[in-house]
Amino acid sequence: MALALGLRLSGESVNDATLAQMYGDRSLSGEFQAAIDLPHGLRASALIGYRRSGGYLIDAEGQLGDATSWIRYLPVAGLIGLHTEVGKVDLGAGLGPAAVSFAEQVGIGGPEISRGWKWGALVEGSARVQLGELQATDSALSVEVSAGYRAMMRRHGEVCNGEDVCGFDLGAVKIGLGVVVAL
Repeated sequence: MALALGLRLSGESVNDATLAQMYGDRSLSGEFQAAIDLPHGLRASALIGYRRSGGYLIDAEGQLGDATSWIRYLPVAGLIGLHTEVGKVDLGAGLGPAAVSFAEQVGIGGPEISRGWKWGALVEGSARVQLGELQATDSALSVEVSAGYRAMMRRHGEVCNGEDVCGFDLGAVKIGLGVVVAL
């Protein structure tokens, strides 16, 4: 069993049209990952990230207003999957539960408009290219490229301000690039 720790930069394209209008439909986030290779080609991974985007609030008519706003995300996921080595490349795929904590506020240091958690699932594929052994250790350095989709649950059937679907959709398509050290 080998433990691997990594840092990566992930680009996300959000699903929610309102969030895309307010904060842009693409942004970058930093992520920390820890993975352990188990027998029979299994891999268990945990990911935690951070993302903050600024924009403008939308008024009652659906137009961008003058009030600045910020939204912070803290995505967390646990994956169980398979991996296999093909030469110097370690290919992997996993599926598992995901959650995103979010907080939105008006202006810097202003009052919070909303905060909460969204639950869902993450499916992700990755390729780690081994660069070689670190000096005088048994540790190996790799570059990892990953792609995935985070599907988040929404509340349906409740009426919120005339809408039949409540809250944000924090689901996203993700593409990442990072560095992994296998211990």
